[in-house]
Amino acid sequence: MDDLGFNSVFWTKSGTKYHLYNTCGYINGDRTNEIFTGTVGECKADKNISELCSRCEGQAEKEKESNILDLDPDSEEVLDLEAA
Repeated sequence: MDDLGFNSVFWTKSGTKYHLYNTCGYINGDRTNEIFTGTVGECKADKNISELCSRCEGQAEKEKESNILDLDPDSEEVLDLEAA
């Protein structure tokens, strides 16, 4: 699992960064004919890639913030911020 809580990541044969979303514009284009999926560890072992795509990182951070803001303040639900 990566720092943002994703179990699977994506990468391409010629890429230099891994992605959290297979819909990322950096890997989902006309030039990409194969997208690999696995853990961050598998990505590093396969391609020696250990850096996250900035676009995917930004999207994940926005989703994380949105999930926190969408909580009902009157809810008795406990939020584990480390898991969010």
